[in-house]
Amino acid sequence: MAERERCPKGKVQVNFVGCDPATRQGEYGWKPCDSTFLEIAIDGETWRIDVGNYESARGGERRGLHIIGPMNMEVDKHSVNALDIFIKPR
Repeated sequence: MAERERCPKGKVQVNFVGCDPATRQGEYGWKPCDSTFLEIAIDGETWRIDVGNYESARGGERRGLHIIGPMNMEVDKHSVNALDIFIKPR
C-alpha cells in the first residue's frame, strides 16, 4: 500500500473514518452506531474527533465529542451553541 501524502499547508484532508464496516451504506454513509472517530488533517496538523462514548479526563464516561488536536489549538465560544477551535500561530 502506498504511503499517504502529507496534507500541505492551506489544505484539509480526511485521513481515516473509524466506523464498523458492517454499518456502511453506500459510498459515503453509515447506519447509526454507538461510536466512531474521524482523523483529519488541517495544514498538515492531525486532529482526531471521537464521537459517542469516551472516558473523560475528569473521570467517568461521557457522551458527545472529544477532540484531540495540536498543542497550540485554541477554543473560542462563538455563540450559545457553537465553538471555534483553531490552530494558534506558533
